[in-house]
Amino acid sequence: MAVTTFDGQFSFKQDSLARLGKRDTPKMNADQYQAFQNSPFMQGVRKTEDLCWTFTCDRDEKRKKTDPSFKPTDDDFGAPKAHEFDRCINYYKVLGIDEYASQEEVKKAYKKLSLVYHPDKTAGMGADQKEEYAAIFIELKNAYLTLSDNPTRRQYDRERDRDKASFEVSGFKPKTRAHFDASEVLKKLQEMQKPPGKHIDIPMAVKLEKFFYGGHKGIRRERRVKDFGGFNQETRIYRVDIPRAATEPHEVTFRSGGDHHEDTRPDTLCFKMSSKPHAVVERRGEDLVLRSRVGLGTRAQDDPYLWAETPTVGGRHLLLWGGNPFYHTSAASGEMKVQVKGEGLTPSASLHMVCRLGLAATTSSPVAAPFRPAARGSADQVLLTIKHMQTDGKIFIRIHKTATIGEVRSKIIEVLDLPRNATVRMLQHFSGGYTPFSERQQLGALRSLNCAGTAWNGVNLTPARCKQFLQDVIRASEQPDAQAKRGSDADIVSVLVNVLPEYGLEPGLSVMKDTLVLAQKKVEGLPGMEHLVEKINSLQSMTKTQAGKHVNGAQKTLPGEINGSQRSGIQSFLLMHNLGPPGGFAKADQQTANEAPAMLRRLARRQQWDASCRVTLEPWGEPMTLFTKPTCKVTFYTNLHQPRSAGCVVEPIFAVSICSPPCAKKKAASEWRNLKDSLVPLLKLTAFHVFKAIRRILPMSLANAPAAVSGDCSEATAMPWKVLADEAFHEKNYFMAGSFYTRWMEEHLDDEPSVQAAVLSNRAACWAKVGHFEASKEDAQKALELRPDWGR
Repeated sequence: MAVTTFDGQFSFKQDSLARLGKRDTPKMNADQYQAFQNSPFMQGVRKTEDLCWTFTCDRDEKRKKTDPSFKPTDDDFGAPKAHEFDRCINYYKVLGIDEYASQEEVKKAYKKLSLVYHPDKTAGMGADQKEEYAAIFIELKNAYLTLSDNPTRRQYDRERDRDKASFEVSGFKPKTRAHFDASEVLKKLQEMQKPPGKHIDIPMAVKLEKFFYGGHKGIRRERRVKDFGGFNQETRIYRVDIPRAATEPHEVTFRSGGDHHEDTRPDTLCFKMSSKPHAVVERRGEDLVLRSRVGLGTRAQDDPYLWAETPTVGGRHLLLWGGNPFYHTSAASGEMKVQVKGEGLTPSASLHMVCRLGLAATTSSPVAAPFRPAARGSADQVLLTIKHMQTDGKIFIRIHKTATIGEVRSKIIEVLDLPRNATVRMLQHFSGGYTPFSERQQLGALRSLNCAGTAWNGVNLTPARCKQFLQDVIRASEQPDAQAKRGSDADIVSVLVNVLPEYGLEPGLSVMKDTLVLAQKKVEGLPGMEHLVEKINSLQSMTKTQAGKHVNGAQKTLPGEINGSQRSGIQSFLLMHNLGPPGGFAKADQQTANEAPAMLRRLARRQQWDASCRVTLEPWGEPMTLFTKPTCKVTFYTNLHQPRSAGCVVEPIFAVSICSPPCAKKKAASEWRNLKDSLVPLLKLTAFHVFKAIRRILPMSLANAPAAVSGDCSEATAMPWKVLADEAFHEKNYFMAGSFYTRWMEEHLDDEPSVQAAVLSNRAACWAKVGHFEASKEDAQKALELRPDWGR
């Protein structure tokens, strides 16, 4: 069986021969050949060949100088090729070598690049990267086969020289093809073979908020780099990422990111990130500790509920409220150590803070006791004069000599009874102007300070403040040092004047007398002040007779002292229980009630007892997002699950944390201030009253209707369901009104039909308001049955 194929080209040639016959190609004669040789085309060809030979000779001479083993011959151009090369590809650039490189340099370059791009070295790479490296390796292999064989290399160079000569003669640009360039790769490999550069540690301090929220820090740094023209200086920005709760120092390394060198690789930079000292909190592991103690106020023992607030890190604020464990206690000092779980650097870490009786103070400052006026010459107390730079108002305060500017600021707010969000800045002279003091700076030799911020003109003695002032004066007169001066010729006012700085007044006799008169006038209209005014009048009359308690050799009893004819309730109590003085109260040189041994021992025990308790607050529910501007989250905490401790009684304590991470930045300080000023007062009024567990510890409100209609308490009091239902209906709370009407009908089945019909009619109106029309129709029909005259 024969197999045939059809060749279209062959068929065309056969057809041409059949039609035209065999035709011979005409040959040029001598004149034509001479004219062709003298034509511009042939002249250009000859010039190209001559120039190409010149290029080839020059190349051979240069190669002989760089490669002594190179011996060119004319037979190289007729030898078979080791590889079918492509003259459009520059194989020298593919291997990253010079055109006159020796055979040894060609081998070295190929081996270096093979260690990178050989298929055996691409294990673990992606499919796309493997394909890319495989294509590059094929180019490297073709370049090596072409340049490693000397005859093939000379033929490749000859063709490239011919293209170069043709371009110079006729202007035809040689064709080129995109290829791999190993120059940069070899430079990197050469740099990697150099010895390593220096390892430079750079300590850096960032805000604690970076470790709390997490973030990044851009560090601008000058470095010395090498380029084609030598070494130059450039500015590089290093981005350092800091995860939340990172361990300090957090190290971030930039290999070869430092200065470049001639003989070594670039330096390695290691940034060691640590937190700056924070003004409010201190980091301890993953926990945060409040630097300053939170003051509960100088009269915290008189309030059944405590209230405190404090900032923590930037963008966070904590509100604290609950039962007061120090209420009606007689402790000279007291601390409540609070642990808030979830307010640390991690969700499992905590914020630790100390709430203390009195004003806020740092942990290193002495703990303040209840009111005990310091003597004018006391070594540990100093008198400060505070002047407002805008209003020229002036106040005087007495504070511990080791106090800080932050404690002075808190004292000013307490004395002037300013709101907690008031701005009080203590200023000092600096370079012809004023600059704020640091909160942690101690007073030292400072006795006069300037302040700015919230305006005040001086002390504002309201009736309530006047009442407290007079009570403090009486309390000061009952102190042991004042009692001792009653038996001497010293003026008791010298002791009482030390009460004045507690209210911002200058300690002086004239100021004391004027303030007593002013305070008496303001409290006279208050109910129940008769006993207090009587004591103050007795005290004033005593100060007018300081010349002596002995007149004509006889003892004169001063107000506040005890004689046989006048006996107070305290004296009667002491005598009843055998706690009075050994000689009784009738002796001429008797002791006062406060000087009784039992009372003095009790006073000493009260002053030595130190009440303290621990409170652990845990998250209460999920954080709630508030769509404010900027957005913030509110988290509730409570200690309802905390077991009772052996120390102070654990009262229910609640806390609210406000968190807005965008406000942690310095440029958002004004937004954070505005957010706090608007949100914190609202949370104070509402946040601690929305939960049933919180309302349980609040005083129960009285009903708006009498509990019993008649005076007979033997019968059970009925609930005023109808009254409550009417009120709910007027408040448009129709569901609750209908429920109250139903409860009334269950308890008043035997009432008059007219009353029942009225209640049914009202309940029908409630169901109609909420859309329950069938129930409304049913109640209306029942009311019509009881009162047919109501029908229309």
